[in-house]
Amino acid sequence: MNVMLQIQGCDALRNLARKENKEEIVRCGGMKRIMMAIQNHLNNRNLVFNACDAIRNLAFDRLLVTADDIKIIVKAMEIHVGNAGVVQAACGALCNLAMNDQNERLIVTVGGVEKIIMAMEHHVANAGVQKCACGVLRNLSPREQYGREIATVGGIEKIIMAMERHVANAGVQKDACGALRNLAMNDENEKLIATVGGIEKIILAMENHVADAGVQKCACGALRNLAMNDENGRLIA
Repeated sequence: MNVMLQIQGCDALRNLARKENKEEIVRCGGMKRIMMAIQNHLNNRNLVFNACDAIRNLAFDRLLVTADDIKIIVKAMEIHVGNAGVVQAACGALCNLAMNDQNERLIVTVGGVEKIIMAMEHHVANAGVQKCACGVLRNLSPREQYGREIATVGGIEKIIMAMERHVANAGVQKDACGALRNLAMNDENEKLIATVGGIEKIILAMENHVADAGVQKCACGALRNLAMNDENGRLIA
């Protein structure tokens, strides 16, 4: 296949998917063609970026993908872990795909959580990567078993680090607080969040983004869940 043609085709679908064409593109086989393009040109970062960004724009809550599709996206993250643009696009794709139960399960099963944490470690200073990675963790973490998985591989510490490094970025703070809100529904996680300074970071986010309703909502939700633990409640007060 002509790689330039594939790059341009993925770019066209990426732009078309920003409008009300998502379901039509999927119905016509666009998603399958995008996945095939990534699989055939995994080492081409320009193609992988366009393709993952197209998937991010295409994804909607009824879009179901296969385990092989998720594996391809995760593999692309691994190969291009040093490229912030590719990693951000891949995390963005996983974030939007993780809006239904089947896709969530597949992301966790194929090792997606570990690759997301790896991306956060490689791009600590990149707000875009951190926001999208926190977004995936936020969408995965309402299920307690996935929340435990995220905590086990160091996800809570990485979320707190993202908040610390990008204190002025409302998008990072919102998605990080949203992830902590969901993770705090587990007793062990709510203790760990407090131990690594999460309560202080959530309150700081509220102070720095007083006018941002999204940050305030996610932060209040996180504090509400954390306060179910008596010791945390005293720290919050």
